[in-house]
Amino acid sequence: MKTITKIAVATLFASSTALFCSSAALAADAPKKNWTPPSHKIYAQTLSDQIMAAHPELISVTFHAVPPGMEKVYTMIAGSYPERIGNPDDPDDVMVIETGITILDPRWHRTKDPIRKYVPMMPLRDAAGENIGLLVLAYRNPQNPGFGDMHFLQQAAKLRDELQWKIPNHAALFQKVN
Repeated sequence: MKTITKIAVATLFASSTALFCSSAALAADAPKKNWTPPSHKIYAQTLSDQIMAAHPELISVTFHAVPPGMEKVYTMIAGSYPERIGNPDDPDDVMVIETGITILDPRWHRTKDPIRKYVPMMPLRDAAGENIGLLVLAYRNPQNPGFGDMHFLQQAAKLRDELQWKIPNHAALFQKVN
Protein backbone atom coordinates (compact mmCIF):
# COMPACT_ATOMS: atom_id res chain seq x y z
CA MET A 1 0.00 0.00 0.00
CA LYS A 2 2.87 2.37 0.81
CA THR A 3 4.34 1.83 -2.64
CA ILE A 4 1.06 2.77 -4.34
CA THR A 5 0.83 5.91 -2.20
CA LYS A 6 4.40 6.87 -3.08
CA ILE A 7 3.69 6.34 -6.78
CA ALA A 8 0.52 8.43 -6.55
CA VAL A 9 2.34 11.25 -4.73
CA ALA A 10 5.23 11.14 -7.22
CA THR A 11 2.81 11.20 -10.15
CA LEU A 12 0.89 14.10 -8.65
CA PHE A 13 4.14 15.99 -7.98
CA ALA A 14 5.41 15.38 -11.53
CA SER A 15 2.09 16.49 -13.03
CA SER A 16 2.02 19.64 -10.90
CA THR A 17 5.62 20.47 -11.79
CA ALA A 18 4.96 19.99 -15.51
CA LEU A 19 1.84 22.14 -15.31
CA PHE A 20 3.71 24.86 -13.42
CA CYS A 21 6.61 24.79 -15.90
CA SER A 22 4.33 24.95 -18.95
CA SER A 23 2.34 27.82 -17.37
CA ALA A 24 5.57 29.65 -16.62
CA ALA A 25 6.75 29.13 -20.21
CA LEU A 26 3.47 30.50 -21.55
CA ALA A 27 3.71 33.50 -19.24
CA ALA A 28 7.29 34.12 -20.39
CA ASP A 29 6.13 34.12 -24.04
CA ALA A 30 3.30 36.58 -23.35
CA PRO A 31 4.23 40.21 -23.88
CA LYS A 32 4.55 42.28 -20.73
CA LYS A 33 1.81 44.86 -20.41
CA ASN A 34 2.91 48.47 -20.74
CA TRP A 35 -0.41 49.92 -19.57
CA THR A 36 -3.12 48.82 -17.17
CA PRO A 37 -6.58 49.94 -18.24
CA PRO A 38 -8.89 51.46 -15.65
CA SER A 39 -11.35 49.16 -13.92
CA HIS A 40 -14.25 50.95 -15.64
CA LYS A 41 -15.20 50.73 -19.31
CA ILE A 42 -13.71 53.45 -21.50
CA TYR A 43 -15.26 55.12 -24.55
CA ALA A 44 -12.85 53.42 -26.98
CA GLN A 45 -14.12 50.02 -25.77
CA THR A 46 -17.72 51.14 -26.34
CA LEU A 47 -16.79 52.14 -29.91
CA SER A 48 -15.11 48.77 -30.45
CA ASP A 49 -18.19 46.92 -29.17
CA GLN A 50 -20.49 48.99 -31.40
CA ILE A 51 -18.36 48.34 -34.49
CA MET A 52 -18.25 44.60 -33.87
CA ALA A 53 -22.04 44.47 -33.37
CA ALA A 54 -22.70 46.40 -36.59
CA HIS A 55 -20.15 44.65 -38.84
CA PRO A 56 -20.42 40.84 -39.02
CA GLU A 57 -17.75 40.86 -41.75
CA LEU A 58 -15.16 41.70 -39.09
CA ILE A 59 -13.23 39.20 -37.01
CA SER A 60 -11.88 41.89 -34.71
CA VAL A 61 -11.33 45.60 -34.16
CA THR A 62 -8.68 47.16 -31.94
CA PHE A 63 -7.82 50.69 -30.89
CA HIS A 64 -4.21 51.66 -30.16
CA ALA A 65 -2.96 54.92 -28.68
CA VAL A 66 -0.68 56.48 -26.10
CA PRO A 67 -2.54 56.48 -22.75
CA PRO A 68 -3.05 59.82 -20.98
CA GLY A 69 -0.10 61.04 -18.96
CA MET A 70 2.35 58.82 -20.86
CA GLU A 71 4.75 59.55 -23.70
CA LYS A 72 5.88 57.12 -26.40
CA VAL A 73 3.98 54.28 -24.70
CA TYR A 74 2.13 52.73 -27.62
CA THR A 75 -0.42 50.15 -26.55
CA MET A 76 -3.73 48.51 -27.36
CA ILE A 77 -6.31 50.48 -25.38
CA ALA A 78 -9.53 48.73 -26.44
CA GLY A 79 -10.78 45.99 -28.68
CA SER A 80 -12.39 42.65 -29.25
CA TYR A 81 -9.53 40.82 -27.48
CA PRO A 82 -9.80 42.14 -23.89
CA GLU A 83 -6.89 39.97 -22.75
CA ARG A 84 -4.59 41.86 -25.13
CA ILE A 85 -5.48 45.33 -23.84
CA GLY A 86 -2.31 46.88 -22.43
CA ASN A 87 0.00 44.85 -24.67
CA PRO A 88 2.75 46.96 -26.25
CA ASP A 89 2.30 47.77 -29.91
CA ASP A 90 4.38 46.11 -32.61
CA PRO A 91 6.74 48.27 -34.70
CA ASP A 92 4.26 48.41 -37.60
CA ASP A 93 1.55 49.70 -35.21
CA VAL A 94 3.87 52.43 -33.97
CA MET A 95 4.81 53.34 -37.55
CA VAL A 96 1.15 53.94 -38.44
CA ILE A 97 0.63 56.07 -35.30
CA GLU A 98 3.79 58.15 -35.76
CA THR A 99 3.73 58.63 -39.54
CA GLY A 100 0.04 58.43 -40.39
CA ILE A 101 0.49 55.80 -43.11
CA THR A 102 -2.00 53.01 -43.82
CA ILE A 103 -0.93 49.37 -44.03
CA LEU A 104 -2.98 46.81 -45.97
CA ASP A 105 -2.04 43.33 -44.80
CA PRO A 106 -3.61 40.27 -46.48
CA ARG A 107 -2.90 37.57 -43.91
CA TRP A 108 -2.93 33.96 -44.86
CA HIS A 109 -0.47 31.08 -44.79
CA ARG A 110 1.02 32.25 -41.47
CA THR A 111 2.05 29.64 -38.94
CA LYS A 112 1.17 31.72 -35.87
CA ASP A 113 -1.96 33.26 -37.40
CA PRO A 114 -3.76 30.53 -39.38
CA ILE A 115 -7.08 32.39 -39.80
CA ARG A 116 -7.40 33.77 -43.31
CA LYS A 117 -8.13 37.50 -43.00
CA TYR A 118 -7.39 40.93 -44.39
CA VAL A 119 -6.07 43.52 -41.95
CA PRO A 120 -6.10 47.25 -42.72
CA MET A 121 -4.15 49.30 -40.15
CA MET A 122 -5.13 52.96 -40.35
CA PRO A 123 -4.49 56.16 -38.44
CA LEU A 124 -7.31 56.83 -35.97
CA ARG A 125 -8.51 60.43 -36.27
CA ASP A 126 -10.55 62.71 -34.07
CA ALA A 127 -13.29 65.10 -35.22
CA ALA A 128 -10.67 67.78 -36.01
CA GLY A 129 -8.88 65.34 -38.34
CA GLU A 130 -5.86 64.90 -36.04
CA ASN A 131 -4.17 61.51 -35.89
CA ILE A 132 -4.68 60.27 -32.33
CA GLY A 133 -3.83 56.59 -32.60
CA LEU A 134 -4.37 53.49 -34.69
CA LEU A 135 -7.43 51.52 -35.78
CA VAL A 136 -6.86 47.88 -36.74
CA LEU A 137 -9.67 46.02 -38.47
CA ALA A 138 -9.51 42.31 -39.29
CA TYR A 139 -11.92 41.36 -42.08
CA ARG A 140 -12.99 37.82 -42.84
CA ASN A 141 -11.23 36.77 -46.02
CA PRO A 142 -12.58 33.43 -47.17
CA GLN A 143 -10.99 31.47 -49.97
CA ASN A 144 -11.62 33.20 -53.32
CA PRO A 145 -13.85 35.99 -51.97
CA GLY A 146 -13.55 38.05 -55.15
CA PHE A 147 -12.30 41.04 -53.14
CA GLY A 148 -8.96 42.76 -53.59
CA ASP A 149 -6.98 45.44 -51.82
CA MET A 150 -9.23 48.29 -52.93
CA HIS A 151 -12.35 46.63 -51.53
CA PHE A 152 -10.85 46.27 -48.06
CA LEU A 153 -9.23 49.72 -48.18
CA GLN A 154 -12.55 51.35 -49.11
CA GLN A 155 -14.49 49.46 -46.45
CA ALA A 156 -11.95 50.28 -43.73
CA ALA A 157 -11.62 53.94 -44.74
CA LYS A 158 -15.41 54.37 -44.74
CA LEU A 159 -15.71 52.84 -41.28
CA ARG A 160 -12.76 54.87 -39.93
CA ASP A 161 -14.05 58.13 -41.43
CA GLU A 162 -17.52 57.60 -39.93
CA LEU A 163 -15.90 56.83 -36.58
CA GLN A 164 -13.87 60.05 -36.66
CA TRP A 165 -16.98 62.17 -36.02
CA LYS A 166 -17.71 60.22 -32.83
CA ILE A 167 -14.33 61.08 -31.29
CA PRO A 168 -14.01 64.71 -30.15
CA ASN A 169 -10.33 64.29 -29.17
CA HIS A 170 -7.72 61.88 -27.85
CA ALA A 171 -8.84 62.27 -24.22
CA ALA A 172 -12.38 61.21 -25.15
CA LEU A 173 -11.14 57.69 -25.94
CA PHE A 174 -10.34 57.18 -22.24
CA GLN A 175 -13.48 58.69 -20.74
CA LYS A 176 -15.50 56.53 -18.38
CA VAL A 177 -18.65 55.02 -19.86
CA ASN A 178 -21.47 53.73 -17.69
